[in-house]
Amino acid sequence: MIIKTNRPKPRVQILRGWDLVSTSTLNQVHAVKANQQDIKSGMIISRVWNNDLSRYEWTKGVTANGLATPVPYIALQDATEADVVAADGLTGISISGDYEIQTGYYGSGTYNADVLLTFDGTTGGVKPAAEGNYVIGRVTRIRGPKQLNPNTVPNTALFYENSETTPANSNVITFETANMGFVQAVDEPATTSTP
Repeated sequence: MIIKTNRPKPRVQILRGWDLVSTSTLNQVHAVKANQQDIKSGMIISRVWNNDLSRYEWTKGVTANGLATPVPYIALQDATEADVVAADGLTGISISGDYEIQTGYYGSGTYNADVLLTFDGTTGGVKPAAEGNYVIGRVTRIRGPKQLNPNTVPNTALFYENSETTPANSNVITFETANMGFVQAVDEPATTSTP
C-alpha cells in the first residue's frame, strides 16, 4: 500500500529498549518553547526553564540552561501534532537510557558502525563526535545511512516510512544511546612498542 503522508523525514523508530510503562524508561513530557514548532520526531531536544510560566519547555538541539552538561533527549513526536498541541506536551526520551534509535536527523560525516556521535548544536541533529565532544551514542549498523524509501515513483512513499520524493530525505542512521550518560570523546591513545 502506498499513500502520501507529507513527512519531511521518517518518524523516529526505537528499535530496542523502549517500554512506555516501565519504571526504568527515562522519558519526560514538557510543553514546546515558543518559536520551536519546527521540532520533529527524531530530533535531539533539551529542556530550558521558562521563568514566566515556572516550567520546563523543549527546545531544539542542546541548550546549556545553566548546566555544565545538559541532558539531550530525543523527540518522539512532532511539535505540531494534534495530540501534542492539545495536551501542551511533547515526549522526549533521555539519551542516558539504553535505547537503539533510528533517525533521519543527522549532519554530514561518516556513519559506519561504532562511530561515536554527539549533538549538532541547535539543529536537532546528531553528528560524528570529535575529541572533547560529549558522546550521546554510537552507530550500531554497518555501512552508513540506510535508505528506507528507495521508491522512485514521484510523490509516493511507503505508508510507514517517508513521503519525500527526494530519496536522500528517507535516509536514516541507527545508533545506541550512551546509557551511562555523557562520555567525553578523546583521541585514540598513542601506541608504544616494548622491546
